[in-house]
Amino acid sequence: MLTMGLTVLGAGTVLAVAAAPALTSLYLEQGGNADSELTNAFARLLLPEIFFYGVFALLSAILARQSRSARPSRTLWPARSAARRSASRGGTAVCNRFS
Repeated sequence: MLTMGLTVLGAGTVLAVAAAPALTSLYLEQGGNADSELTNAFARLLLPEIFFYGVFALLSAILARQSRSARPSRTLWPARSAARRSASRGGTAVCNRFS
């Protein structure tokens, strides 16, 4: 599963970076003031994020499935999740601002 996911993500990212000029031409107006070379350069710089976001999502799903870590949404706001865990166990919320 992990190998297949990494392979698909890697291949998709390579294809997206290689097709950056075609993808950016969909968003640029013909004869407009936008610099297509600069747009392509930014696309080639930022499109590899597809791979890293995908790896994060894939590894988070695997860890959540194996119950070895908290859900990613719980780890982004530790104070909020601590307040909810406390409230769910019969305690009071740590801070009402996060409720």
